[in-house]
Amino acid sequence: MFGGVLCQRTVKDVLPNLISTRDQLKNLIETLNDQLTKKGAEINEYKEKYDIRFQREMGGPSGSGGGVEEQAKKEGRRNQNLRETSSW
Repeated sequence: MFGGVLCQRTVKDVLPNLISTRDQLKNLIETLNDQLTKKGAEINEYKEKYDIRFQREMGGPSGSGGGVEEQAKKEGRRNQNLRETSSW
């Protein structure tokens, strides 16, 4: 069964196509890995050129390394405080 369609083919007919497809996929994976490596290097060069740093690389505003997480915690505490005061 291929793509939901029942067909009759022998291993001798299918095997060359499978081998060809496997080889094409291997080549594609290698190409994509090379592109990913090049793009990563390009991004790192850009970050160094323009002195770009992320908060987690700098240790975050409180030095704990959790910039976004710290903001979410603060927001959660604010919401909790609002709920507690509004229930009066």
